[in-house]
This record gives sequence, C-alpha cells and structure tokens, in this order.
Amino acid sequence: MEGHTIKLYKNQQTGLILSEADLKTNFTREALTLWEDDRNDFPEHYETFETFLIDYQNQQQANYRSFEKENLDK
Repeated sequence: MEGHTIKLYKNQQTGLILSEADLKTNFTREALTLWEDDRNDFPEHYETFETFLIDYQNQQQANYRSFEKENLDK
C-alpha cells in the first residue's frame, strides 16, 4: 500500500517539528497569552484578537520551514 505524505513545519531556531494543526494551535495559544498579558501595550489598529492573531501568525511563520514526510499510518 502506498503511503501518503504529510506536511510538517520545523522551527529554524529551536528545531521543534510540528504538524500544521499543532503549529496553528501553538500560534493561537501564544498569541492569546500575549494578548491577555499585554493588551494595553498593543497599538490601536488591533481592534480584535483575530486581527492580532493574523499578524502574529504571519510574523511567527517566518521562523518555520515546511517539509513533507511520508506518513506510514494506514
């Protein structure tokens, strides 16, 4: 049976490897922590958490490189 490939992401600084779902979960968790801890420090153009999250994800994505690996699960 032929295996499928899965997309993974590796942090170029730490070597941490995550699936796409885990990467998005981590970004959301980190952004939410920053948003709640430092809300008064954010510029006014972040009217909502969602707008901040998009910018945060875009900034953090630069630290990761994607690659594909064969998934041997059936």
